[in-house]
This record gives sequence, C-alpha cells and structure tokens, in this order.
Amino acid sequence: MSSDFTKKIKSEVSIESYISRFLKLNKKGRNFLGLCPFHNEKSPSFNVSPEKQIYHCFGCGASGDIFNFVKEYNRVDFVRSMEILSEFSGIPIERNPNQNILDKEKEEMYSLNQKFLEFFRSNLKSQYGKLAKEYLDSRKISESRIEIFKLGYSFPDYNNWQSLNLSEKEVLLAIKLGLLKKSENNHLYDFFRDRVMFPIFDINQKVVGFGGRILSKTSEEAKYINSPASPIYDKGKMFFNLNLASKSIRTSREAILVEGYLDVIGLHSKEIENVVAPLGTSVTDKQVQKLKSYADKVILLFDGDKAGRKAAYKATEICIKENLNSEIVLLKDSKDPFDLSIEHTKLELFELLQNRISASSFIINETVGNINPASKPEDKKNAVGKLFDFIKSLKTETEIESYLLEGSKKIGLSFDSLKNDFKSGGLKLAFVESDNKKELKKKSTSLPILERSIIVLFLIYPNLQSKINDLLDLDFEDQTAFITLEWIKNKLSNEEEYSHQSFIESGFGDRINSELNEIIIELNTDLSIEELEINLKSLILQKKIKTFELVQRNYSFNTPEDFLKYKELVSEKEKVELEFKQLN
Repeated sequence: MSSDFTKKIKSEVSIESYISRFLKLNKKGRNFLGLCPFHNEKSPSFNVSPEKQIYHCFGCGASGDIFNFVKEYNRVDFVRSMEILSEFSGIPIERNPNQNILDKEKEEMYSLNQKFLEFFRSNLKSQYGKLAKEYLDSRKISESRIEIFKLGYSFPDYNNWQSLNLSEKEVLLAIKLGLLKKSENNHLYDFFRDRVMFPIFDINQKVVGFGGRILSKTSEEAKYINSPASPIYDKGKMFFNLNLASKSIRTSREAILVEGYLDVIGLHSKEIENVVAPLGTSVTDKQVQKLKSYADKVILLFDGDKAGRKAAYKATEICIKENLNSEIVLLKDSKDPFDLSIEHTKLELFELLQNRISASSFIINETVGNINPASKPEDKKNAVGKLFDFIKSLKTETEIESYLLEGSKKIGLSFDSLKNDFKSGGLKLAFVESDNKKELKKKSTSLPILERSIIVLFLIYPNLQSKINDLLDLDFEDQTAFITLEWIKNKLSNEEEYSHQSFIESGFGDRINSELNEIIIELNTDLSIEELEINLKSLILQKKIKTFELVQRNYSFNTPEDFLKYKELVSEKEKVELEFKQLN
C-alpha cells in the first residue's frame, strides 16, 4: 500500500466533514465541538480542529487524525480504516503486486481458521464430544457462554484434518498456521488433539488462532497450548476476548486483566464484560500499549500465590513503564477469578474488585518485602538496593520522588536521605542554577521540547495569561502542546480560571500531562514574573528559529519569485536570531 494514499486522504478529505456524518458538530471559534462518541457525556467536550486535521476529547482523552477516528469509531484495524476512507472518498488505494499477494494469503488464512473453527464446534456438538461437553458442564460453563465464545473440541486422533477435505494450498496454509504439523517421517498430523478449543479473534471478529485445553488427566502434554505465530497472529500483541470487551472497555475506560481463558468466561457470565486475558504468555509491552488505546486504567486480577504475585509484579512494571494507570487485586485461598465467578454473585464480584492496591503500594510491598522501621540496618540496605533498581527504570521526576517517598515510609528512612543517595547515582535535572543566575537549561532543543516548554509555562503560571496573544501567530506542530494550548484558550475564552490541577482533573492527567511531566517536575518555581516572561520570550524565539530552519530545509525553488520569498525568509530569521541574542 502506498503512503501517498494517506497523504491524499488527509489533504482531500476534511476531518470535520467526515466526523459530522456521525456526530452533530457545532462551530466554536476555529474548531468544531460535539458530544464524544467514545464515552458518555452530557456536555460536549469533543473538539475537531480543521486547521490541524485532528480531533481531541477533553473528557476522556481520545485523540488522533481521521484514520484514528475511523479505527476507533468502527473498531477496525488500520488497513480496514484505509479501505473505509477509500470507499468514502473514491481515492483508490495503490497496491504493489507483492502486497496484493500477501493480503490475499492473509484472507485465505482467516478463511481456513474459520473452517477449522466450524469443525471444532461441530465436534463438540457430536456424540464424540460428550467428554468435552461434560467437562464444560462440570465447570458450569453454560450453553450461552459456549455459543458466545464459540468453544469447540478437537478429537484425540492424529488424522482428523483429513475429514475437512483440504485443498493442497489449504494444507500448506494449515502448516503455516500451526493447525497441522509434520512428523519426522514427513507425515501430517493434527496439532490440537483431545482439547477444548478456545478460538481467538482479532478486533475485526476474524479468527486468528486457537488455544486448546487438554482433557486427559493422564496426558504428559502441556495443559494449554496455543497457535504459533503466523502472518495473522502475534500472541504478544493480542488479547483473548478484546473483540467482545472493547466496547465495554471504551465506555468505562477501564479494563480488567486476568490470566486465563476460563477467568474471562467466568466473569463474562456474571455480566462483567470489560475483561481480557493474555494468550498463554506473560503480559507484554505491546499488549499494554494496545490496551492504552481503549482504557485509562487496568485492574490486574491475579491469584495471590507466589506465581500470581510474580506475574502481577511484571504486569504492573510494564503498566508503569507505558504510563497506563493500574491497580491490583490479589485473590486469596488459592482461588482464581473463574472459581469466584461460580461462587459469587455479580454484586459480590464488584465489591471484591473494589479491594484494589495502587501500583505504587504493590510495587513497594513486593520490592521491599517485610522490611520495616524496626528491621536491621543490613536488611534495610538490601531493600534500598532493590528499590533503587526498580526506580532506575522510571522516566520522570514525579514518579521517582513518589516511589522514593513510599519506600522511605515503608523502610523507615528519611525521604531526604533516600533521595540524596539515589541522586548521587547520577540523576541530573534539566532546570539548574548557573553563574548564580536562575535560567532555563534544556536537555534538548528539539521543536517538540520547545513547544511543550512554552505550554508548561502557561499551564503552571496562570499569571502569564496576559501573554497569550504572543502565541496566537505560532503554529504548534507537537500534538500534545497544541491540545494543551487549545484547552487553555478554551478556558480563557469562557472567562474561566485555570490551573495545572484543573488541567489534570479535566481528564488529561494520565495521558497528556504525563507527556509534559519531564518538563513540569524540573521547573524552577522560584522565578519572578519578570524572569518568567523573559524565559517565555526566549522559548518563543527559539521555536521561531527552529521553524525557520525547518522551512529552509524543505524550501523548493521553482520560480524567480521563490528566490525572493526565500531571501525574505532568511531576513526574518536573522531578525529573530538577533532578538534572541540580545535577550540572552
């Protein structure tokens, strides 16, 4: 697929005209405003910017371009979003021959998986599926759940696949999908045998793979096995039940993560629908990244035994790293979520889910263990070492100081001593004092950093709002800076006061505010208003210089007029550079 297609769509299809097909949008200033389709709200907070060709909800934080809107609104992947926009706009998707071949093979794989799915389902309903059905009955999995999750059964024999009358090409695809295996003698046999089958669907409701639970108690094979990786299945990126749970997760902005297929089915049977599970592996970075596009928070519902706590710890670490808010519920008495779904009512399960541990408390407890203020000095020293090892993985000063504070309380050491010891390991701030004069020192002079630094000053210091006109002629490239500025301007246009805290409480705290945190937490709060105004002007001038440099690098000379315009550009840039030099 050609990248030219995405450029054509963005240049020829206005985002407000497309979104207005589904939402009622009202003009407000340069933007459009409507009720957000991704969460329930009574007052409109869904903004569409024709200038930037992006949308952003100030309520739930959903944002993106026209392709992202199609993906989220229709619950499809990027390829399907391209197809939808092609159908709407009449702009064809250019494909190269190799891509056409790959796309065709993927469709054939989906089709073959569907054929095996129907085969497994018919097996369960047959007289030979009696033992599998008895197993499901013993686990109190109802007919309605069997139907909803499309459960099936794979026969014990090695040659069941032959009854499907597969073509030669389908056999080759079945090998690629891991449905068939080759023996040492080159004989083909069924990979899944004597197992209750759990089909795995992508967000487009297509079967991408299977999980199988062994029935025989005497078998030496693994209790659960899963389809291997294939062109349509990557278990490190997908979840079991996301196809059914996505709507509920989007509405509540909260996901429940459990460990197994049966845990999902059990909770679903009690009308708890926003639940997903990894696919036979520990939770991965890519899975958490995917979950972030649906949820603002994830509840980790894991067994309270040693293995469960270890899995919860790893998942929590990844959530912290990926800046996804997480809370942990650890189950007692060797119970798993499936057991609890059988023993408890929906209301009782909801009450249980309220007994959550914050990510910070859980990490501190697991890292430090039983160490307390009365512990021996050498034990405290070991605990501090483990705590520091974890904290080194954190990205922002806010996170670092939060965990140091929690750790100091748990271990019984002063926060200042822990902080000083950790800082001595080489942590350096970006805003420092130099030559007895407080000034702004940047880690980076990249355009996004400059733009975010400008916005941070306005966000943290409302008394700078009189300088808002200085920003009106600036074109912000960084989406985080642009969205934050629009929020500030919206507040000012409505004659409302704003603050950093009100910004966090507006729904941006977990996502956008975190992207500004590295600048926010290192901000020198002792500057006078005059010094702040100088810093602001300095940042604006630096941004203008960067913008000039960007235009220069991409300037095209096609006519004599272009050369004259270029000279004017250089002249303007020199004026700004001189102003910046005089200021500093």
